[in-house]
Amino acid sequence: MKLFKLQQVKSLALVLSPFVIAFLFLGAFSPAMAGSKKIDRQIRVFEKAMDVMLVDSPNWLVQNSEPTYGNYIENHGVVFSFRASLVSRWYGNKSFWRWFGDDEDDDEGSRYHGKELKRQARRYERGKEEIVETMMDLGDIFSNLDENNVLEIKVKLRNAEYFEDNDMRTLKMTLRLGDLRAYTNDKLSEEQLIEKIKIEED
Repeated sequence: MKLFKLQQVKSLALVLSPFVIAFLFLGAFSPAMAGSKKIDRQIRVFEKAMDVMLVDSPNWLVQNSEPTYGNYIENHGVVFSFRASLVSRWYGNKSFWRWFGDDEDDDEGSRYHGKELKRQARRYERGKEEIVETMMDLGDIFSNLDENNVLEIKVKLRNAEYFEDNDMRTLKMTLRLGDLRAYTNDKLSEEQLIEKIKIEED
């Protein structure tokens, strides 16, 4: 009896195995999974581009060579985030002006402080321009996403006098993929595309 049952099991396995293999094969290469893998590859490419830009930037200061993390959010789009400070003439977030003492009325200290804030303000604006350029150069790689999805960059702002003085903690830049494709296809000018980028700072 046991031998008969064992033979039945073996026979059933032989019959089902082609269907199991076909199911696994088709599942592994289903459109949904293939699409997911494609998005993952696109995210990795954009992450790398952002990493290179940030590491080489004369404006942004990041802690390592791979600061960018990206992910896909269904019905929203692709979101990339990183932490950054600003390149400073003086080391760290306590600028050299503080060396002059704690007296807020110190003319020389205030002068250095003011100059450093102006430098950092310029670097911040240029840093945002670098992000926009990267979005414009590579954002069209997300070809399989809906045009109403977005490309979103989120920056956690850290350890810079300019951010502290202006009470700024985050920067978010959002661009609709449909607008980006219109720019790639010469239906929008660079100026028109930049106007469509939503910038939030808080």
